[in-house]
Amino acid sequence: MLLLLMSLLTLIPVAGAGNVMAFGMLAVAAAMCRRHGGLALPRRAAAWALPPRWARATLTALEWVHRRARRHLRPRWPACLHQATRFWWSAWIVVMALIIFLPIPLGNVLPSLCLIAMSLGWMFRDGLAMLVSLLGTSALGYTIALWQATLAVLERWALW
Repeated sequence: MLLLLMSLLTLIPVAGAGNVMAFGMLAVAAAMCRRHGGLALPRRAAAWALPPRWARATLTALEWVHRRARRHLRPRWPACLHQATRFWWSAWIVVMALIIFLPIPLGNVLPSLCLIAMSLGWMFRDGLAMLVSLLGTSALGYTIALWQATLAVLERWALW
């Protein structure tokens, strides 16, 4: 649920939100790799509270996402959720969190959607949703293509 919440928050175009949430996603990946069932928040973060209006809006949004997902997701393809795959899924979270951390125009959208699919897959034990999250390779491709384009522009600028 924490990964889902952080992924949803990175979809919102708020400056710096992706950077902060990326660190939280890395913590989730580390806990997942160590096979911990949960993640303890730092005291300062756990003590922080949303104003009641924002808390209601957040819970309403999460309930809406859960209700929509419940219609389509169900336990299937359990091999994708086996304990042996945890390391690879946590590595995938790290890759997506690093892309979210980068200051790329619209760079948060694809990795965030990928992590939303992944977290819903874990919640509903749906291996197909987990595999859908691998469509985040398009986010990796977008990042690499943007990097190559930037290098080409800098190279031409240096020759000029």
